[in-house]
Amino acid sequence: MKDKKNFVSQIERQLESWNSELIKFRIIAEVADPDSQIEHYHVIEEIVEKEHRVRDKLDDIKASPDNSKGSVEEIMELWKEIDDIIDYARIQIN
Repeated sequence: MKDKKNFVSQIERQLESWNSELIKFRIIAEVADPDSQIEHYHVIEEIVEKEHRVRDKLDDIKASPDNSKGSVEEIMELWKEIDDIIDYARIQIN
């Protein structure tokens, strides 16, 4: 049970961190030229979509009486994908 709480807490902190990055990216995208805005918002939407999937999987884990190994693995895969997209966005948007 403690491992589940720690995992949930860790993912929730990471979601907050991703949200902070998204806010920065949105601010930068708002002042970009129109062509760049389209690309920036595409990247932002990709991050948001994956973030929503993480939230859904996290809700599954919270509701599950046992540790849903499938959901944990999916969250970890999504985590890597989001981190990769954010790294890409830092290069492209900044």
